[in-house]
Amino acid sequence: MLFRVGLVTILLGVLFITELDQPASSTPLATRTQKVLLYAVVCAYGLTLLYAILLRHIKRLQIFAAVQVAVDLVGVSLLVLFTGAPDSIFGFAYLLIIVWGSIVLPPRGAVAIAISSLVLFIAVSLLGWMGIALPDDAPAGATQPLRLLLRPLLINGVAMTATAALATRLAIELHRASQRLDSQHISLRDLATLHREVIQSLQSGLISVDLSGRIATFNAAAAEILGVNASEALGRPVAELLPGIEEYLSSADLGAVVARMELTIPGPASQGGEGERILGVTVSRLCNHGGQLVGRLINFQDLTDLRRAEEAARQADRLAVLGRMAATVAHEIRNPLAAICGSIELLAQMMPQQVSPEARDLMQIIVREGDRLDGLITELLSYASPRPLQLSRVDLVAVVEQMLQVFENDRRLGGTRVRLLQADPANAEVDVPRLRQVLWNALRNAAEADPGGLIEVRIVAERELGQVHIVVRDHGPGVPEQSLPHVFEPFFTTKESGSGLGLATVHRIIEEHGGTVTLRNVPDGPGAQLHITLPLCPN
Repeated sequence: MLFRVGLVTILLGVLFITELDQPASSTPLATRTQKVLLYAVVCAYGLTLLYAILLRHIKRLQIFAAVQVAVDLVGVSLLVLFTGAPDSIFGFAYLLIIVWGSIVLPPRGAVAIAISSLVLFIAVSLLGWMGIALPDDAPAGATQPLRLLLRPLLINGVAMTATAALATRLAIELHRASQRLDSQHISLRDLATLHREVIQSLQSGLISVDLSGRIATFNAAAAEILGVNASEALGRPVAELLPGIEEYLSSADLGAVVARMELTIPGPASQGGEGERILGVTVSRLCNHGGQLVGRLINFQDLTDLRRAEEAARQADRLAVLGRMAATVAHEIRNPLAAICGSIELLAQMMPQQVSPEARDLMQIIVREGDRLDGLITELLSYASPRPLQLSRVDLVAVVEQMLQVFENDRRLGGTRVRLLQADPANAEVDVPRLRQVLWNALRNAAEADPGGLIEVRIVAERELGQVHIVVRDHGPGVPEQSLPHVFEPFFTTKESGSGLGLATVHRIIEEHGGTVTLRNVPDGPGAQLHITLPLCPN
């Protein structure tokens, strides 16, 4: 529509100005042509305005275009008729309509337009040759030679036929190219969708970065592992999310795979950065279709649970060896120890008058320390040879509350206070005496870390994960970082007095229940917290 208006305005305007340069008396058709051109311009603008109004209401645009082509053919035919057909200078307009129609209509439409154009031109040429639509003083067609009619008919007929053939050929090729382009576009979209779905469905994190180290793509697994949304990660330097990877990205010796490494990074921001993550990372080249380096591809997996499981397995092996050795040593020590203590008591009874007070005190020290050693051996044997679990479904809150009450009433605590800050309702299948032993050891360990201080206890249920957490926190000085990996090993202790079996027993009992236990320092304050996780019974 805009092309039609522009073309009519330029061509007809130029011809209109040309007619104005000629004296009206010298050209009989001058005045008539000027009027016809004026009418043509007005009709073109009027029809375009009408088309513009109807366009928003038209749903089948190809039919609408065909109607416009038909109206244009009629309009051009009238213009040719009233401007001296068959010698009208506007016969070329048929060729423009044929070309335009072949573009906007199917190939068969271009042939129909060419035939219609030829028929209409012959018709208006005959009418012009016969003197119709000419001024009264113009010569009639009957007085003109027939060759004057045949020459423009042949010239314009050949031109229209050739134009129609060429336009049809071009239209067919354009249609085929459009189909191929649409097919390739669909294939590219399918390929892009497949590429996106494959990347997003990967269980390992995948990040692509440009040559400056800024993130270009970021899949769902990477967002889950690093705790960062993809929208927040795009455009950021990858070193902010993976500290320590810069040296591998800037390496000059780039092969198919730059490096395989393990990185230790802070925990996800969504968890307050608590804990650490161990990532197995592979960095490789990222090239375009021409083989030019455009960035790096970073593939990584979270190995934290795997490394913890490996460490737990190694620790379990060490504990098993220590347990067997402890059981053997305990049996070998208990019998001589019982003989020593029994002999001292028998000597004290056999010679009550001959034993001095100093010797009696020494004997009592031997008996007391023997009893203490016997208690330690009993505890060691209990750790090394545990009895089978007797599981029953209990209310954890009730069990914990009972233990807190018993523990707080123990006079040996020296004023230590215990507070239950959170108590989510939770049921679990546990061996109640063993669980009480776990709670007693945990509370005693916290009280020894901060004598006379405050112990905070929380029971947090995560029903969607099927877990319940019991957290015991003290406000003491905490545990040295170098000692944290060894706190659950038998006979390891940071205290001046202690057997080192309390936390080891807690670890073994919780593992027997299918749970986990960790000890770590509180990141935002003084003290340490023992974190016990047990399976939660379904409702």
